[in-house]
Amino acid sequence: MHVVACPQVEEDLQLKPFIKDDSIKVKDLVKQTVAALGENIKVRRFVRFTLGEN
Repeated sequence: MHVVACPQVEEDLQLKPFIKDDSIKVKDLVKQTVAALGENIKVRRFVRFTLGEN
């Protein structure tokens, strides 16, 4: 996985639970998908939303 210019953000993302199945972490989902597809996957960008803050 690669997030441009934000290595600490990439690590933070990988440790978060997957929103559709919180029993697995994002990094585990990526590993499962890589194994199923047989292709390398890179996270190029993502958006973090926060509710209730100005």
